[in-house]
Amino acid sequence: MSWWKAHRWSVVAIAVLAPIALLAAMSTGWFRYEERVNGRPVAVTQGESVDYAAAIWTLEDSMVIHAESSAGRDAGLVEGLELVVVNVRVNPSGVGGVGPTCEVRLEDRDGRRTWDRATASDVSAETEPGSTDHCSPDDIETYLMQIMFLVPEGAGEGAHLIVESGTELPRILSFTL
Repeated sequence: MSWWKAHRWSVVAIAVLAPIALLAAMSTGWFRYEERVNGRPVAVTQGESVDYAAAIWTLEDSMVIHAESSAGRDAGLVEGLELVVVNVRVNPSGVGGVGPTCEVRLEDRDGRRTWDRATASDVSAETEPGSTDHCSPDDIETYLMQIMFLVPEGAGEGAHLIVESGTELPRILSFTL
């Protein structure tokens, strides 16, 4: 019996499963898991500034709006949810005329649950005039990034705003709220 006939099914299995394994490893979920396990968070507290991704980042303030408050009712929050509002001042260095790019998410105090930013269809809260809710390489002047997150009641206290930039990984920012 030839080698090919003896091992053909093993070779076919490797040819089929290797690309699937590669796609699974390259998925966003894998990178978030890898970052959580091997990432190097830089802890930042309110008022503290840190140099990251060609910009100076400062957590100005944060607030938790509960559903039963008047601000919560105005924002259209339903019972059992709260709105976490985070204000971060970003001062890009504008190296090469390009501002920082980033991804943001909110992580609970234990790091077990995460939430992506809320959109206008999720909540009808007022934002600071001239603020933005994302990083853009087009922004090379200092700006206020105001990000909102809808979370279960009680999850906003002690949470962390996580900021990551592809140019800085595995280093990530962890703003303690």
